[in-house]
Amino acid sequence: MLGAVLAGGRSARFGVDKSRVEIGGVALVERVARVLGGVVAEVVIVGGAASEIDEPEPGAGPLQAVVAALEEARRRGYRGVVILACDLPAIDPATVARLAAPLGEGMLARVPRVGGRLQVLAARYEVAALEVLTAAWQAGERSLTRAVAGLGAGRVEAHDGWEAVALSDADTPEALRKILRSIGAPVAEVEVVREPGGVREVDEVAREEPLEIVVDGAPLAVLLRTPSGVEDDLSLAAGFLLAEGVIERRADLDALGPCEDPAAEHGENRVLVTLAPGVEAPAGARRAFVTGASCGLCGKQAIADLARRLPERRWGARPEAAAIDAMQAAVRARQAGFTATGGLHAAAIFEAERLVELAEDVGRHNAVDKVFGRALRRGELPLSGRCLWVSGRVSFELVQKALVAGVDALVAVGAPTALAVELARNGRLWLVGFARDGRFNVYAGA
Repeated sequence: MLGAVLAGGRSARFGVDKSRVEIGGVALVERVARVLGGVVAEVVIVGGAASEIDEPEPGAGPLQAVVAALEEARRRGYRGVVILACDLPAIDPATVARLAAPLGEGMLARVPRVGGRLQVLAARYEVAALEVLTAAWQAGERSLTRAVAGLGAGRVEAHDGWEAVALSDADTPEALRKILRSIGAPVAEVEVVREPGGVREVDEVAREEPLEIVVDGAPLAVLLRTPSGVEDDLSLAAGFLLAEGVIERRADLDALGPCEDPAAEHGENRVLVTLAPGVEAPAGARRAFVTGASCGLCGKQAIADLARRLPERRWGARPEAAAIDAMQAAVRARQAGFTATGGLHAAAIFEAERLVELAEDVGRHNAVDKVFGRALRRGELPLSGRCLWVSGRVSFELVQKALVAGVDALVAVGAPTALAVELARNGRLWLVGFARDGRFNVYAGA
């Protein structure tokens, strides 16, 4: 199956070439192509400055672009092509896979219906439809929707039940911001001046706010995090307490909830924790954490202290190269916050190539605490047979958190520190760094 991203058009309502508008440092056309490329065999760009296919009449509309894409699919020996417009910022692999699924006998196209309207620019077309669409074009038809209707009754699979946000197109800057907010991007809008040129525009930046963790009525820590809802705040607090040794299991928590006192100043940024009877915060914990944001411990003594806390571990299975290669693309396709701002880290839990859990935050440590905190609250620890993926470098603290949560491996886009490598080796944790572009280094477990 071929994939084609339509990047032509005048972008009159957007004001600039929307295919080149960047979200999270990635142009819209490139983002859509990446998601599409994770499902189909090859991807081509049709129209615009980056076009890889000659259009009969550049800028003449999507019908002739679809005809050009189908001709290219036939030339390359494909049965059909998945067409995506370049202005679908929320498109995801699951939606693309649903589009790309095989059609029934005699069917010529699969076109989603969203809000009663056919989304002809996010659809699958068979090469067998080329003759009808070409004839419509040559007869002077310029509407792709009318041309699709001309494929014949019973030849087009069109039904409801599609994820509306994933198929929403961003015709204007306001529509783009609305879509980003609807997919949960934790963003704030600020005015910026684009140079060169001195153009004033509105940009999206990552939100960052303090979260106070109060244990048994006394403040324990203040973390700077990206607010993404009460449930994530509770998971962040639980993961932090687990990683720092305040608790060891779900049963150590008697109560965990948000501050609901309407009179409390900044109560929305406070989590209240009650430890189970007999469980106490380690001596000195309040003094150590109140000025730090998940800083952890450091040095040789920290490794010895952690070893005493953890049960004996064996090496888990080595992460497969194919799974490591697939992780970054899987995460990026679901990073709503990074897509919007380019300013958020991500942490994810994988089972082989399957993405199980993902969280974003301005801090790597916070993102890791969120995913592990969710698992703790569901009673799923230890996470044997699972892998932790992180978007940045690997410090001692991240290896510490991975060992406490019980994952078999930690895979990172960035580099590890020497102390992180030492701790991973001592703890029998597979540690992989610089995992990007089909390459990676194994620092522990080789």
